Formats: sequence, C-alpha cells, structure tokens
Amino acid sequence: MLKLTLHASSPRNATPFNRVGMLDIAYEKLAARADYKALLWTAGIGEQAPVKLQNYPRWSASVWDLVIRIICLAISRKEEVWPAVIPNARKGAYTLELCAIVEHWPDGSDTRRTVVGTAHLKMCNRRCNYRATFEDDILGVRATEVFRHTPKVLNNWDLLTRAYAWLTTDSTQLAPRPELYKPIPIAVKDASYVHLDTVSEPARTGCYRWLEKQRIKTVEVPGIEGPCITEAQFVNFLQRAV
Repeated sequence: MLKLTLHASSPRNATPFNRVGMLDIAYEKLAARADYKALLWTAGIGEQAPVKLQNYPRWSASVWDLVIRIICLAISRKEEVWPAVIPNARKGAYTLELCAIVEHWPDGSDTRRTVVGTAHLKMCNRRCNYRATFEDDILGVRATEVFRHTPKVLNNWDLLTRAYAWLTTDSTQLAPRPELYKPIPIAVKDASYVHLDTVSEPARTGCYRWLEKQRIKTVEVPGIEGPCITEAQFVNFLQRAV
C-alpha cells in the first residue's frame, strides 16, 4: 500500500504536528491494470468517503500520476482538476509552504516502509505565486515554473493537484491516463524474451528490484547484448510486483 502525508512545512521539517492531511491507497485488484481503493483525511474536516480508481496501468508512469488522480477523485469525484480554472485575482488565500511525502508499505506495516516520492511547494516572489518540486525515487526530480493560484478558500489537496498539473502539462489540466507499458518481445528459437536495458522507466527499475526480491536471475540470449528475462516473467512482474 501507499501512504501519503501532507504537511505545512518542507519535507525535512515534516512532523505529526504540522500534518494537514493523509491519504491511504491500497489494492482492490492486483493486476497489470489494477484497481485501487483509497481514503483521504483532512485536518479539521476528517475523512472523505472512500474512492476507487479502476483499471489503472501499473509501472507506466510516475507514482505521482497515480496519487494525483486519486486525490482528484477524493476531493471532486472526477479524475481531473476541478474546477478547471480559478480566475486570477490580485489576492487570494495562500500557504507559505506545503509538502507531501509518499511512502510504500509493502506488507501493510511500517517495518519496511520506504519513501518513494516527495513534493515541495513554496511561495515565491509574491503572495499566491508558487514553485513546486516533485521527486520520484525512480524518475528523479522535476520542478515547475512559477505558477499563480488565488482561491478564496485554500484547499491544500487542490493546490497539490494543480502544482502537478502545471508540472506535466503547463496548465491546470491533467495529462491523459498513461497507456499500459508493453515492451516488444524478441523471439529466439522457441521462446520470447524481453531485453531489460530497452525497457522504459519506471518499469525497468521496478523490474530489476522485483527480480532481486524474487531471486530471479537474468539470462544471456545469443544475439542480444544485455540482460534478458522471458516474456512470461515480465508479464508476471507487471501483474504481481508491489
């Protein structure tokens, strides 16, 4: 499962005392196209009704793409930023700083949890102007240009989704859902193989980690330079790796 905590601070200074929201995400159906269920909590408001994100292609985009779509569903019941446009005003409600930390809890407990994503939003230049940085433990760090957000009432979750939209589309619209990643298998004699060095991220790193965890060794295939696994093993990774 994934657990996100939202704080009115930088990631370094995040504590339970400045936590303003939490989001728990779990599998309802584990598959290459998975179904997720999630519960969002906001300080001062409480829990939202549970939401479900269905048929989402795993290992095809940043963990942030998944998280942001679920947040949108939780706060607006739409898989999109809503309302799409907030008129630009001279002033509005604002926050000085906001961060989100995404942890992976592979066994449902905190004994093996790892941070897989962080986001840091900070007001700059003038009130209601923000710059945001999103980090994915596989895809690295990306930052937005300065964007402006001037709501009459600030919703921290909404601000986070808009920051990610500005990062990925330079607008307040989310990008279309990613397509399920399917590498082109290479047929050798009577078997089909996947050349791992040609697999796109985040699937490549995710697959290497899964192979190590499962103690599955890659193989050398005549005519292919680099590590390979069978197509069936790669499909198994897409369907089962968590």
